[in-house]
Formats: sequence, structure tokens, C-alpha cells
Amino acid sequence: MNRKHVALALASSLIFTPLAAAELEAYIVESGPEEVEEMIYTWGDPDTTPYYQDAQSYPDVGLMICRSDGDVQQDYYVGVEYSLGGESQLVSYGTDNTLEPADDPVTFEGGLCRMTSIGGLTISPSEISGTPETKIAAFPGEASALVAEQVDGSDAERVETGSVMSGGYSGSMSYDHESNSISLDVSSISVDSNIGTETFSPGTDGRGVSESRPLIVGVCGDSSGDSCNGLVEKKTDSSFPESFGFDVDEDEVNDQNVYTRYGLANSKNIDSIDIGADASVQGLSVDSSTVFYSQTQGVSFSISNSGNVPITSEFEVEASITGNGEVVDSRSFTVSDGLEPGESESFSYDWEAFDESGSYTVEVTADTDNDLAELNELSSSTRSFSLETVAFPEVIVDGVEKSVEDTEFASAGSPYNFTLVMQDSDNNTLDNSEITITEEDGMDTLVPHQRLEEDSFTDMMKTSTFTTDENGTASITFTPTGNVLLADRYNETDIQDNIDYSLQFTGTHSGDDLTFIVDEEPTSTYPLEVENPGSLDEKEASSDLPNLDGYVKAVMNGVYTVFTEFWGAVT
Repeated sequence: MNRKHVALALASSLIFTPLAAAELEAYIVESGPEEVEEMIYTWGDPDTTPYYQDAQSYPDVGLMICRSDGDVQQDYYVGVEYSLGGESQLVSYGTDNTLEPADDPVTFEGGLCRMTSIGGLTISPSEISGTPETKIAAFPGEASALVAEQVDGSDAERVETGSVMSGGYSGSMSYDHESNSISLDVSSISVDSNIGTETFSPGTDGRGVSESRPLIVGVCGDSSGDSCNGLVEKKTDSSFPESFGFDVDEDEVNDQNVYTRYGLANSKNIDSIDIGADASVQGLSVDSSTVFYSQTQGVSFSISNSGNVPITSEFEVEASITGNGEVVDSRSFTVSDGLEPGESESFSYDWEAFDESGSYTVEVTADTDNDLAELNELSSSTRSFSLETVAFPEVIVDGVEKSVEDTEFASAGSPYNFTLVMQDSDNNTLDNSEITITEEDGMDTLVPHQRLEEDSFTDMMKTSTFTTDENGTASITFTPTGNVLLADRYNETDIQDNIDYSLQFTGTHSGDDLTFIVDEEPTSTYPLEVENPGSLDEKEASSDLPNLDGYVKAVMNGVYTVFTEFWGAVT
């Protein structure tokens, strides 16, 4: 791999000076020398064996010092430590419980380096020892080299090695605006060991955080731990979470700024947190997944502050409905009263569906004018629904157009010129549509038809079916029979309780049932009304009935003949 060098002058219990730090390189190596990028934890008795890279399971390691600009001409005293934001902890000692001398000349990548003996450097030992003092501290971390010209570590400098004590941390972070503080929790510690990955809690006896096994934790502005602004603590107890005052003044923690902070332990990442406001769209819904032409579609949603900083600035919310490639409705809402973290404001509106059939999408977007700095600047939500066509029948009775609210037939028992012109809300002509008029509990000319259930009278039903032409038009002669048993003279009889007279028509087009809008609701039946179905009032003969002479008169003559025969059979 490429030779690397990062030298940091950090404040700690030792005094570090920059000197020629920019030229030094440090490597943790096995014999060869070969670089060791990940040192493995030795798992055993927690009181005696929690250390890294020991000969019990893995080869011993040493520390090698090189220069980026040439050969190393002198010996050094070295150790391994981990650090974070100005705090550091030595976690190795040499043969004499001091820093180990790097005094063995070796050639590495064409240069002359100095290396400790392999095995002379004990990393994360099982006892506190040495000058400078080494802690047990068998925790995962980035490994740095402590490099000094004196055995007591005076005038030392720190050089990163690129190697790690392998493992990691699980935990979480939270921000409290009221106290302007960040909480960092370490819930578990994992180590890559000679028996696989093992996990334990910070309070585990013999392995967890203690006075002899400190853990350096902090909150930093970057994931590498180079910018921690003093938010670092050397933990000597296992109590978590640890609270840190935020390094930004409270006046600057508002809905106009967003910050990211990283929680680290021994320069290894635990978690990160974004601090700021976040106007988000929540709970977007529509009243119905299917709406028919001319109906009202209700839209509801709420705007929530999903962030951890209050929203105090006014901002806009846009709601739109799009269908068939066009925006058919757009409207704005204003959030002006502010939102605390977790607080919401609800909105709703109605849209009248007077557009072409198809698939439609409601989209709601918060802070469309970018009045806020948000954790998530793409705050929108969508919901889809379908708009279905309805049939618009033009009903013409004896040359007079009738709306669905009108009475179509003045009296029963008389023939009418009944015309339908069928089209739908997309202005399509409903040609070749099969229309069926159904009269329930009416007096068919060939009555009495009766429908029986369990030998009891239920109702009588008459149907007339016809088909519209290529123009969606059909004209027929239609005679509503009414029901004479609904006449006033039969009010005292029980039979009227069994009569529920109605007249309506249904239709199909291309095999699909037609839908109509009646009383603002979708229905498959279109009602027709007879003004007084129990009274057979005389109606002036209409000379313009379809096929009056060629068909209607002949048929009615036949009906009369059949009826007289029937009457003779029952009297």
C-alpha cells in the first residue's frame, strides 16, 4: 500500500511538539516487515487476557518508524495509543514497562526505517504499568503511534498508523433544544476476536469501562474526529448516556441552520445526528380511491416538524392534483404559528372532479419557497386515485327534455314517445349500448304476472330492453303500466303493503355497466317517475309515436285480443 503519514500535535498528559512530524510515518507490522491493518482481540479470562494481537492466537506485532523524505537516521522510543479530539490514552508498553525502542534498522519500500522487536511491544496489556503510564484499555479504536526521542515520552509527537484495534460500537445520539445539549449513548461494544465477533456492554466486569480501562468518547463535527471543539470526555465509568453542551450558540440553532455531529469512541464512529428543523408532510389521504365525475374528492394532510429544532418562520405549503399530464388543481396554504419539534398542523380541502377520466395524483410539498433550512429539503408526499366516467342520458318524453329531478310520465296506462340520447362525461357517444327499463310492481298489459317466494306474493316485474344506434340514440313507444292497486280506493286493503312500485333503467356499454350520478351519488340505476302510478288518467293521443300506424296500433290490437281471451278464462 502507499506510504501514509498523518501527524497531529495534540494536548494530553504528555507534551507534544510538531518538530519534524510532517516527515514521520508509522506502521504496525509483523515480521517481514509486513503491515498489520487490523489487530485482533484475544478472547479469554476478562481479568487477565483482554488484549489485542498476542501470540496466544495471533502473531506478535511491532511498531516501525519511517520517513517520507528519506531514511531514518536515529532510534526512537515508541508506543501505541488511541486518541480523540485532544484526549489520548497510551495502550502499550515495552519490555521494560516503558516505551519500546525502535532501534532495529529495516528496509521498507526502498527506504531505511527503524522497528521495535516483534513481541517486545505489548498492546492493551493485562495490567497497568510503565512510564509513561499504560492503561489496560482493550477497546476498539484507531491506532496512533507515540514517537519520542526520550524513553519517558517527553517531547513526543503523535503519528497515525492506519491500523485499527478491530471492532466497533453501537449506540445513539439525541439533541435537546431546551438545554442545547447532545446526548451520546454507548449501548454495546463489539470486538473481532480469535473466536469470532464478541459483544459486551460498557458495564461488563473485566471488559467494560473502568478507571483502569478508560474509553475516550466525544461529539465531533466530522467522522474522523479531527474537529471536536472540546466536546470530548475520557470515561472512567460505564454510565451512559454522556451529555455534551452543543458547540453552537443557542441563538444560531434555529430553522435557518442545519448541523451534523458525529459520536465517536476512540476515533471510531458510534452514530451521527442531524440538528435542525424539518417541515414534513404527514398523513396525506384522499376520501376515496375512486371518484366519479362531478363528485367531490376530499384531501387531508398535516404538516409536522419532524426535526429537533423549533420552526418559528412562516412558510408555504403547496397542494396539487395532476391527471392526464396536466395540473388540474393547485392551491397554497400557510403555516404561520410555528411548530415545536413533533408538533403538527392539519389541513383539508375538497376538489370537484369535473375532468376527464384517468389516474390522478395528489402531491403536497412543504416549504415550497425555501423559507427554512431543513434536515430534509425534499419534503413531499403523494397519493393516487382514479376518476371514472359517468353516463349522461338525455331523456326526452314526447319531445320534452327531462332532467333527473323531473317527472317523466304524467300518467300510467298511456303510450309515450320515449327517447334516450346516451353519452358519457368524457363526451364519448355511447353507441350500441343495451338499455333495460325495469318496472317493478307495475301492471303489465299481460298481467297478472306474479313472482312467488314460499307461495307468497312478492312483486311483479316488467322489463323492456333496446339498443342505442351509432349516435347513442334510441326512440321507443313506452307505456308505464303503473299499478291500479295503489289507487285511493284500495287504501284500506292490505295489498298496498306488498307493493313497492318503481320505474328505472340500467345500461351496459362494451360489456361494462353504466354509472349515473343521482342525488350526487354514483348508481347503476337511473330513476324514472310516474306522477301518480295508481291513477289511469286519460292522455291525449299522440300522433307522433314511433311506427304508430305500422306497428303500435297492430300490437295494441293484439294485446287487446289476448287480454279478452285471458279475461274470459278467469271469469
